[in-house]
Amino acid sequence: MQKRPTVNPPKPNRVAKPPLRWTGILFALAANTLLVTLADSLVARLGGSLNLEMLATVIAPLVAGIATALYTGERGAMHAFLGALLSMPILYLVVFAGAWPLTVFAMAFCTLGGAFTEIAARRRLR
Repeated sequence: MQKRPTVNPPKPNRVAKPPLRWTGILFALAANTLLVTLADSLVARLGGSLNLEMLATVIAPLVAGIATALYTGERGAMHAFLGALLSMPILYLVVFAGAWPLTVFAMAFCTLGGAFTEIAARRRLR
């Protein structure tokens, strides 16, 4: 008696994710570094209250993440994350003068901006 080979059912076709673009990662790096630096210098010029410091650590990175997701079109959160990760040493040493919690928050909010924009773009396309 001969054994018949088992045939696995065909798997549903999965759409392959597009590869990450290095230009998107560099865009996120530049946008996060530039916007956080500008916001921090604006805070320093205006007196530096705690409420204004949130501008440099929350609003500017969110805008950088949103801009990255809009620039890349697809996988904006991943581009924003990698770009923000690369901008961490610059922000830590130059902008926030060794305050690592502010640097981590800036990276996290850049990633969140990219993720929220990517999710909103997916819903809009459906």
